[in-house]
Amino acid sequence: MGVDFNALEASAITAALGTAEQWGADVSGPEAPTSCLNAGDTAWMLIATVLVLGMFPGVAFFELGLLRKKNTTSIIAQIFCGLPVLSTMWFMFGYSLTFGPDIGDVGILGDLSECFLATVSFESCREEEQIPSALYALFQMMFACITPLLMTGAYAERLAWRPFVALTCLWELFVYYPVAHWIWHPHGWLNKIGVQDFAGGIVIHTTAGVSSLVCVMLLGRRHNYHKKKGLFPYSNLPFACVGATLLWTGWFGFNGGSAFGANSVALHAVVNSQIAASVCCTTMLAITYYHTHTPSTIVMLNGAIAGLAGVTPASGYITPVSTFVLAIVLAISCELGTWILRDKCKIDDALEVSVVHGLTGVVGALYIGIAGSKAVNPDSADGLVYTAGKDWTLLGVQFLGVSVAGGWAALVTYTILKGVSYFTPLRVSHAHEVKGLDAAIHLETASVSQSVTSTAGRLRLHSNAVTVEAAESSSESDDEPVVADIRPSEPHSMFNERPDNNSVMVNLRGSGLGPAPALSLSLDVLEYLAAKGELQTLTTALRNQAQGQPQQQQQQQQSPHILGLGGAAARQQDDDDIQGGSSAAPYDQRNGDGNGNGVANERRPLLSKK
Repeated sequence: MGVDFNALEASAITAALGTAEQWGADVSGPEAPTSCLNAGDTAWMLIATVLVLGMFPGVAFFELGLLRKKNTTSIIAQIFCGLPVLSTMWFMFGYSLTFGPDIGDVGILGDLSECFLATVSFESCREEEQIPSALYALFQMMFACITPLLMTGAYAERLAWRPFVALTCLWELFVYYPVAHWIWHPHGWLNKIGVQDFAGGIVIHTTAGVSSLVCVMLLGRRHNYHKKKGLFPYSNLPFACVGATLLWTGWFGFNGGSAFGANSVALHAVVNSQIAASVCCTTMLAITYYHTHTPSTIVMLNGAIAGLAGVTPASGYITPVSTFVLAIVLAISCELGTWILRDKCKIDDALEVSVVHGLTGVVGALYIGIAGSKAVNPDSADGLVYTAGKDWTLLGVQFLGVSVAGGWAALVTYTILKGVSYFTPLRVSHAHEVKGLDAAIHLETASVSQSVTSTAGRLRLHSNAVTVEAAESSSESDDEPVVADIRPSEPHSMFNERPDNNSVMVNLRGSGLGPAPALSLSLDVLEYLAAKGELQTLTTALRNQAQGQPQQQQQQQQSPHILGLGGAAARQQDDDDIQGGSSAAPYDQRNGDGNGNGVANERRPLLSKK
């Protein structure tokens, strides 16, 4: 049997000198720093925040692709104005009002102690999360910014700029901040009674959807809504697909990040998001194909977005199997909702925000009361499925939360719009709506080849020509077809001088016109004629001149606003027309105030010979 000499040596040294504790030495080593932060959770939340930020261009691309091209810039301007303005509001006071210490412990609103994030730590955690408090504030900023911007798809193509800014800011202040505090703040009064909303089905989608419905009902339908049966043409379907893809990708951060950690709840949220988007898209495609025998891409896009919006409130509370069932319910709800809203009630929600976001958010929030599971999330409660249908408490609480949030959003939205309407018109003028908000309000177009739409045809600018398409092929036109080829200015026998660089040569052609001489028109005059619906009159004048009819007879066939060609000036309008007392006021209101309230131009000849 061997002897352990090392152990004997250690025992002898200890007996002779004593232990370190007996000599008063500190052998515990340096004290380990204590921190609540988790590196993995923090990294995931940083990624989730960036993913949600990427949803803003997704919203812009999705909406501009499904709306008419003449309103492309207006959608981009609304989204990219809302993001910085709402971010500034959140930094200054929004976060404090929403997640700051509760005023009076009544669960209504936070105080102003955390304005400008002055007391928000970049190193310590916020309550139960293991991420910096500043990161929590940044992630919630993305939610606060995107919520009111969802409504832009509903009132698109008709809400004036100033009312848009006022509605967005006031809605954020009086709807989003309070509702988010009620449900997501630990001391919020709806949170205290057990209302559950994992990632914003009530706070975001229900409030935005209900408010969208109120907006479009107050604003009224777009021009030609009945003629188009609510189905206006889209401008760029690939852009819409790009936008939907950005939204789908960003939604993983939207829902997965709401777990505030890299854990099983976040994984459930991401998996459920993918299942809901896929199943809802597939179901809506199947329903549409059964009725129309058409595999519509737009239906697929809306189906994916509806599935993602509907699963948002429940994504961290339900199992994947429950998500599968929810997605089918969401698809059926969307189809029925669209049919009722557009086909039966004739409500002009441009991109069906009140259905795709609002209705689905309500369905998803109520579904928590049916299929919520503590096994998925310990912070949840079991729904009817897991209580054998005996406990209806959670479903009742969810119904209360949806009703309160939706009712408050509707009331405040109506009040805001009515109040704003006393100071400025809510809707752009009819002329600006027909012309398009890009050119009428923003004075910017999406591209050089953007169409300038009129009631007589569509002017399409190319690099070397301008084409007026037949009105029958123009989705925006109500008049007889007029077709013209417009080329860059060239010398012509009608004139002794070359037209200036801002003019174009017009060669009109069409059924029964026969050969017609060219005419030099400036681009702004051409747009004016298009907006006034006078291109048809112009063709008649050219035809008569080509056929050699007397000048006096030509003038009798022309509009009061346009006289003979070959150098004759346009007839001056009556003073009543110019002052706005008549509908004959010019549609080309370049001197407007930028808000849809144009003023008549100074009088000028419509057709001038250079």
